[in-house]
Amino acid sequence: MLVSKANYKGQTNLGVKIGDQDEKIMKLYGNPKNIVETNFGSIWVYEDIIFQINQSNTVEKWINYITKLEAF
Repeated sequence: MLVSKANYKGQTNLGVKIGDQDEKIMKLYGNPKNIVETNFGSIWVYEDIIFQINQSNTVEKWINYITKLEAF
């Protein structure tokens, strides 16, 4: 699991950065598998990435993850 920091200046493989609007995520990644509403905004879950969206509908951070390791 790899979590971006709040001041991270990089971007995801598809070009989403901290501070981008949630509309950009939807355009680049499509509909999430799940959306979890929280007190601070929402969490959008995709196949291998999770976005934390704040109440202003902008990206706070993202988490890259894998669900299974493949043999080499």
